[in-house]
Amino acid sequence: MQYPIVYLVLKRMRGPLILLIVAWAVSMLGLTVIPGVEVDGSPRYMTIFEAFYFVSYMATTIGFGEPPFGFTEVQRLWVCFCLYLTVISWLFAIGNIISLLQDPALKVVWKKQNFIKKINRINHKFFIICGYGETGELLLDNLREKGYRCVVIDSDSERINLLDLNNSVHETPYIQGDVSDVATLKMAGLDSPHCYAILAVTNDERTNVKIAAVAKVLHSSVKVVCRVSTKENIANAKSFDTDYVINTSRLYAENISMGFRTPSIQQVMASLHRRCGRPYVDALSLPKGRWIVCGGGAFANEMAKFLEFEGMDVTTISQNKSSDASHVYGKGTEAVTLRAAKIEKSVGVVAGTQDDTDNLSIIMTARHLKPNLYLIAKQNYDSNRLVFQNAGIESIMESARLFVWHTIPFITQPRLATFLRLVRHQSEEWGQSLMASLRKISDTVPSTYLLKFNEDKAPAVTQYLASGNILRLQELYVDGEKNPDKPIALPLMLVRDGKEELLPKMSTAIKKGDVFLMASSEAVQSQVFYTIQHEQDFHFVIHGEEKPVSIAIYLIKQQIRNYKTKQRNKKAQKKARQLQP
Repeated sequence: MQYPIVYLVLKRMRGPLILLIVAWAVSMLGLTVIPGVEVDGSPRYMTIFEAFYFVSYMATTIGFGEPPFGFTEVQRLWVCFCLYLTVISWLFAIGNIISLLQDPALKVVWKKQNFIKKINRINHKFFIICGYGETGELLLDNLREKGYRCVVIDSDSERINLLDLNNSVHETPYIQGDVSDVATLKMAGLDSPHCYAILAVTNDERTNVKIAAVAKVLHSSVKVVCRVSTKENIANAKSFDTDYVINTSRLYAENISMGFRTPSIQQVMASLHRRCGRPYVDALSLPKGRWIVCGGGAFANEMAKFLEFEGMDVTTISQNKSSDASHVYGKGTEAVTLRAAKIEKSVGVVAGTQDDTDNLSIIMTARHLKPNLYLIAKQNYDSNRLVFQNAGIESIMESARLFVWHTIPFITQPRLATFLRLVRHQSEEWGQSLMASLRKISDTVPSTYLLKFNEDKAPAVTQYLASGNILRLQELYVDGEKNPDKPIALPLMLVRDGKEELLPKMSTAIKKGDVFLMASSEAVQSQVFYTIQHEQDFHFVIHGEEKPVSIAIYLIKQQIRNYKTKQRNKKAQKKARQLQP
């Protein structure tokens, strides 16, 4: 329906409107039929317009005159009847209007219409976030911080009300509805050419899989990120060609596994996932030996599997029934259960239950029994983050933040995601060298960005290369301090002719169509972007002098320079004479 609000108003107000029209018609009919008396005593009848004019202000106010002449007794009697008739009709209509304004159906339709208008006004790339829990909130904050537009859908009215109270996201369109419903997704802009990605992050994995299926079937070019944890749902999501299926439990377990074999690679990947300006992540120093894993969910199972893959002896504690000799029945919050798991011979404990209170209890009990344990805990809710950070835990699995850290590069910087995927397979020595290079250019996590050398992104460079000139990457980065021991930028990856090259040299000659993934400070990033887009600034960086726009402007600038030089010389001579005795 094109105008649902108009339809709903007319449907609800049909009775009151008919009553008002009938009251007006009856009142006007009586005034036109009952004769009045002119000054000379001759009868006079009101016209239809005069009757309409009189009823219009009679029905809305009590005080009025008797135009055009004084009324007869019969006319006044009829006016009294009309007065009560129209006032009662107005009261009935006003009561229905007030009831209509409080009608939940009208509020829903009104919100939907405003939502659709906001979606239609978006004329650049945006993301649809399905589910506004802790993960959805973190995604929205991170994407808005990077300057991207988002649309939020959630079926929980309480979560949507949180957006109403958040002034910082007042420009973000949001609506309550079934996130997996085709009509809702279309209303949110799934069919829009500006829709870049859909992020399925509800608390129901089946719903996330359905969202991925609907999105890929109706709009195959849109990127889809789906959060799942079970093998069945992972297989279902991948069957629809979902672009990125994220299992945070496996991601964290893989990072721990990597920490045993290549801790520097794990440190590089974890650091580059963080925001620019944040401290580098410390390399994991994981002890080898016996580990205790508490919990019977997906996270505990993944941790046990990967620890065993790294050759660790693993004892599991859960309330699941098992005949395995390495399994202890219980929660792990009691000292007797941990002792049964041989905590005195263990080097580390993983608290991986679905309850944050139980996880903290496991950590405290384990530390009391053996103080020098390596402790890992799962933080299920971001609201408990401060408690976990102050609990002295060596490594915390933050599911919501881990999802965001891996999703943001994939949907905003695909080249960085490709780089991190290739880094995973490098050696420990390679990772140590890269980490040392990153620390040279910045004491905190640097900004990562792309340098695309084409006519659109780097017109000054492509024009220079078209003239047959050779340009090396290092020539674009001018260091004002000229400190050779502290480089200002680091090339992470070169994409040339569809092939990726990790850590190219700064002396690499640039070719048209090259794409460099760079790391530097945000100030250096802004400077180099301006340089490659503006011919005047590019000429100054390459040649050390300004490029004349025309002969006339060049001569004028030369005259200004000569004048300033003469003025400086005169001031210097005058100051010298004053200093002479």
